[in-house]
Amino acid sequence: MKGRSSLPSEPSALLIVGLLIVCGYGGGRLVGLLRLPAVTGYIIVGLALGISGAAIVGDAWWHSLEWTVEFALSLVAFNVGYELRFAELARLGKGLTLLVVLETMGAFIAIWLVMLLVGLGWRLGMLIGAIGAATAPAVTVIVFNSLRAKGPLTQAVLACVGFDDALGLVIYSVVAPLLAAHGTANGVLALKVLYQLGLSIGVGSCLGALAVIVTRYIKHEAELMVAIVGIVVFCAGLLESHPFGLHCSPLLGAMMVGFLVGNFGRAPRRFGETFFAGASPFYTLYFALAGSRLRLFALVALWLPALGYLGARLGGKWLGAYIGGKLGRLPSVVTRLTGPCLFSQAGIAIGLTVYAAKDFPQWAPTVVAVMLGTTVVTEIVGPALTRFAVKKAGEARAA
Repeated sequence: MKGRSSLPSEPSALLIVGLLIVCGYGGGRLVGLLRLPAVTGYIIVGLALGISGAAIVGDAWWHSLEWTVEFALSLVAFNVGYELRFAELARLGKGLTLLVVLETMGAFIAIWLVMLLVGLGWRLGMLIGAIGAATAPAVTVIVFNSLRAKGPLTQAVLACVGFDDALGLVIYSVVAPLLAAHGTANGVLALKVLYQLGLSIGVGSCLGALAVIVTRYIKHEAELMVAIVGIVVFCAGLLESHPFGLHCSPLLGAMMVGFLVGNFGRAPRRFGETFFAGASPFYTLYFALAGSRLRLFALVALWLPALGYLGARLGGKWLGAYIGGKLGRLPSVVTRLTGPCLFSQAGIAIGLTVYAAKDFPQWAPTVVAVMLGTTVVTEIVGPALTRFAVKKAGEARAA
């Protein structure tokens, strides 16, 4: 009928963003009632609205909104670096340092080998192993807080999880250019990777130094956040544009900015919490968008690699933590029970999945299916394993 308004056949980008944030938030609250991490709800909502569900958010929307994911990832990487403090590094000592390095490398190597065994090939296996090395610290902290946990295991795991994420970023930053330059002569390849890592760290350090100066002159928290976010995103964008034709790491650069601000800046004491709170809508959008890319039929077809990945990740972290604890002469409870507390994966793993899908499109369906599918599992099983370990150690002071 003439004159009657009708809904547009294609929803606007703002409508899609609003839908993902609102529904993602609702999903996070709902799974919270089941004592599951909010990230699980964000991913499930994305799955329901995405390709495998209502198909409201299809591939076209993903490509249109991909910049929002990269924006959120640069903030996640900044936050990882911001939490790395010299004082904490010194407090780790030799024993815990060995444990962190070996549990992270243990997961990387174990996943790589198992992916080889299930027939994914050494290059794709190496990529998935690099993505799977990091842990989700937020989930672990939530479980510890709910149990009012206190003791040597709790202290050791809390000291490890942030550094675990940083080390996972470094592993991916080494592996990605190695795979991208496959076929290059060994000497040239090694030199190119070193240049790329050096440039990522160098650009991050220069812009991080600028951010440190900014913290000394801007005292108003809201204004400081605007300035810091601008510097972080500029850093990530500069490295994302492949300067000098090099495959640099935007996340490593953003992490360096955070590391320098956290250790040398004069930001207000609660700046980290304010930064995280301000970025929360982008984190919700980022996880929901990532979930929208998951194709369930691809995950079903890849059930064997997915199961192998889960087993290898848990086994690699458990064995690596055990060997690291023994070599570092840590208490028995830390040596035996740290591994299960490190099973959850979320922020950095999903972020690296997004970058891997972009950098290696030939492997994107497999990487996205395996990593997002297993993330939902680890976010459900991980808290239960952490709860079991804490109670087994006798460090739970609440039910």
